[in-house]
Formats: sequence, structure tokens, C-alpha cells
Amino acid sequence: MTWLSWQGTGALGQADNMIVLFTDFGLHGPYTGQMKAVLHQMAPAIPAIDLFADAPVGNPKASAYLLAAYAEWFPAGTTFLCVVDPGVGGTRPAIILEADSRWYVGPGNGLFELVQRGAKRSRPWRFLVSDELPPICGRFRR
Repeated sequence: MTWLSWQGTGALGQADNMIVLFTDFGLHGPYTGQMKAVLHQMAPAIPAIDLFADAPVGNPKASAYLLAAYAEWFPAGTTFLCVVDPGVGGTRPAIILEADSRWYVGPGNGLFELVQRGAKRSRPWRFLVSDELPPICGRFRR
């Protein structure tokens, strides 16, 4: 039993109504709040849960281990909005990955590699613009 599943069909058990934030933005500054504001505008009925704001800064490979370990705690249907990207705003594509009925939205920089490798079933989609992740996630979750 995971810490999220004990409530059954309660608020945390309704994973399709949850966006989990996993970033390296740090605990100070406006970036997490700005992302949450965009998510609230795009999908106001879906709560945004902070998992990490202090993932290893600019290190998607190290952060991939944390994401893979903690994602297993969340039930199927959860959407993870992940930003750990040393090249924010660069030309790297954005990715939506479905892995074992969980959804991951983030930069195509290896952050989802361990999640995808450990999944029984996965499907990735690539997008051209990586600096529009919160609106992509918000539209996707509506």
C-alpha cells in the first residue's frame, strides 16, 4: 500500500484529477508560482501538487533517479509536469510520455529515461516547443 492509495476513492485516490510538479526551480523565487498560475488558468479544477522544487539543479540524469523512485508512489492517471533542464528555452523538444498509465510532460533531455526503461508499457510523443510545458500540461489535463 502506498501513502496515496490508502484513501481509496478519496481526493488523493482520484489521480486523474492531479498534476504533480517536479522541478529544479528551488524553494525561493517566482517560477513554481508562475507555473501553478498557468495550470490554474488552463485546468482550474485540477490541483497541482508540489513533489520536488529542489531536484538536482540542471541535472536531468540525477533527477531521473528521483523521479522514477517517487513516481511509483502515485496511482495510475497521475500527470507529472517536470522541469529539470539546463537548456530551458532551447531547441530541445518537449515530450509527453505515458508509462504504466501515468503521464509525464517535460523536456526531451533524458529526465524520463529511467521511468520509460522501467515501465511495462510506454508511449512517447514529441513536441517542438519545450518552453510551453505548463500550457501543454494544462490543455492535456482538461
